[in-house]
Amino acid sequence: MPEANKAEVFIKLAQSVQYESLGITWSTIEPLNVIDQVEQRSVGWSAGLIAGMQLVGVKILGERNFETPKNNGRPNLDAPGLFPRVLVLKCRYGGCLDEEVKKSRRVRARAGELKAKVEAKLGPCSKVDFQIELQRTLMQEHWTTRVPRTLDSNACPRFFDAATSTRTHVELEVGTNGSLHAESFETEAKALVADTSDAGTMVTKRKRAALDLSSSGGHPCGDVRMTRARVKHTSMN
Repeated sequence: MPEANKAEVFIKLAQSVQYESLGITWSTIEPLNVIDQVEQRSVGWSAGLIAGMQLVGVKILGERNFETPKNNGRPNLDAPGLFPRVLVLKCRYGGCLDEEVKKSRRVRARAGELKAKVEAKLGPCSKVDFQIELQRTLMQEHWTTRVPRTLDSNACPRFFDAATSTRTHVELEVGTNGSLHAESFETEAKALVADTSDAGTMVTKRKRAALDLSSSGGHPCGDVRMTRARVKHTSMN
């Protein structure tokens, strides 16, 4: 078997009907049998397919031999036949990012954990019905997105000068029983920033609201009363 057609992972993909959306977008440049994108919570996603994965063989569950691509041609998983059916996909990780590979493994590991639950729900059933229900259950599961944390995003500045820059942040403590309306909230805050002699002004406190003048939106609603104000100059470096 050619090295390019050796599998690193086998994936089962159930299809209910011929032209069911699988949520898979194939590459538009060679090799065309590489997955470009996989839609979240799609049929392809629930099977464990990921961007960068290369499809090097396909067969229908129960068949003996895999059909392999010629010249890395674009796959057509909607090929005619009997439906519903389960395809067995022979894949290589190819250009997959490590994080994508881990995601695929998490999905497939969760599928293994859910098998007993699906079997108990369906009772005796065909392999096709079981795989369809397993994929549906995976798509309905609650998943927590994992985002890698960056310890210091400004370690190597690209978009800012090396010189220290500052932004002005106004913190206001407000009460709900006064007469200052939300529309005048930003005006009062800007006045405090313009006159830095007001920095450190202290009055009695009730509730705190923060207004960052470098962004838009997020203003408090309803009638408010300014009871305390403080201006801070924060270094961005």
